[in-house]
Amino acid sequence: MKIRATRSDELHALATFLTAGGMPHTADTLRWKFWDSPGRLNGCGKSIVAEIDGRIVGHIGVMPATVHVDSPEPGELSGGWFVDWVVREDLRSRGIGIFLLREAQKTCRALMTIQGTADTRQALPALQWVEQESLSVFKLNVRAGGTCDDAGLGRRIATELARVVRYHAVQWPIPEGWSLIPLGASPADDPWHELDAVLARQHQSLNGAFCHFGRSAEALSWLFKTHPAGHYRLTIARDTAGPAGYIIWRTCRGSGDRIDGRMVDILAPWDRPDVWQWLVSVIVGHLASEGVVQISCLAGDDSVLADALKANRFLPRQDLPLWISPLAAEFCIPHRWHATFADSDIDAACEVIP
Repeated sequence: MKIRATRSDELHALATFLTAGGMPHTADTLRWKFWDSPGRLNGCGKSIVAEIDGRIVGHIGVMPATVHVDSPEPGELSGGWFVDWVVREDLRSRGIGIFLLREAQKTCRALMTIQGTADTRQALPALQWVEQESLSVFKLNVRAGGTCDDAGLGRRIATELARVVRYHAVQWPIPEGWSLIPLGASPADDPWHELDAVLARQHQSLNGAFCHFGRSAEALSWLFKTHPAGHYRLTIARDTAGPAGYIIWRTCRGSGDRIDGRMVDILAPWDRPDVWQWLVSVIVGHLASEGVVQISCLAGDDSVLADALKANRFLPRQDLPLWISPLAAEFCIPHRWHATFADSDIDAACEVIP
């Protein structure tokens, strides 16, 4: 067996392998993810394959990230998210996945993932990875049909009763001096150029309040404006001094023909929970008007975003542990995490409504 870097001339073969393993990809999405990121983002970004007799039998990818550490002396760690980790089904439980993961760990100081699969929970603790149990997927059912097709009658009735009792449009007042920049005629026309101004202001106000992952206008535009699937929308909020908050959101396919919504990333002044609540309520109203059944958002359990979601009647429905490699774990023992679907490729890998 050989562990090596993926070659750019085998992207079609790799896409076929990943799709067969339950991770749908095309050569274009792989090129976008691992080869076409802006220069400053390349960092430790890698695509690594396991090869036997000239055939791809395993893969792991690494997407670059920066961890801003909550500690007595706040600092930064260069790191990466491991993604698309899969081994051919008939060769599993032979250590190939572990070899791939160890190779990925060599690429950066802090390797991370946001996952809750049984395989992950079994493999990572044995390798001394540390689990940060503080992230949840929050969900809000805005109309009937917010359960999976195979849910029992009792669960369906309970879910619908909860929706009727709990879901009422929460219209938080517009904070004084705040307004929204109108959406563009298409996703590409949304005000992506305003992200620099928002991020510059909010980075100055953070002051090491909790661990979070680096954001830049360049990275966000690459991830969502140029994503091959497209259709991510951006709403910018401004106060009297200029752009000061944003939220990235989209629609996606649920089970069957159901359409769901996702709040992918959100940022506002850390000391203004009223602005976070208002921004969430604005997008809930917009998605509800588009006919979505359920809206979801990832947040740290003890974060200003989680508080804003709860204020808009979202409930934590699924725990998603954040795993950190041993080399970085000693630096990342925070009181709080701020994370969203924009971290890792947890959202970008999902199907988007065309």
